[in-house]
Amino acid sequence: MKYMIASKVIYDSETGSLACSGHINNEEKKITKTANRILTLLIESHGHVVEREHLLEQVWESHGLVSSNGSLNQYISILRKTLTSLTDIEYIIVSIPKVGFIISQDIEI
Repeated sequence: MKYMIASKVIYDSETGSLACSGHINNEEKKITKTANRILTLLIESHGHVVEREHLLEQVWESHGLVSSNGSLNQYISILRKTLTSLTDIEYIIVSIPKVGFIISQDIEI
């Protein structure tokens, strides 16, 4: 499925690609399968907090992988850097301390 993030980035959850909208050269960035699953879950829950435990279970454990909070934090950091490099918006993914993450309600999807 394709999503438009903040009217600036086209995200294709099937290919794991992010691209600037409206640019002639359409700079495209690919994200890993794990980062793709995280971003898809956050977008599908737009405006709602996705708890850490839910992310760990859905992104890693349901695929037979071992998870950790450190890994989750690292992937969130990578996603933030990738999104920021394509937009001028720094706070698309917001941390809710000791709870989880949310795509800001101020961001249009």
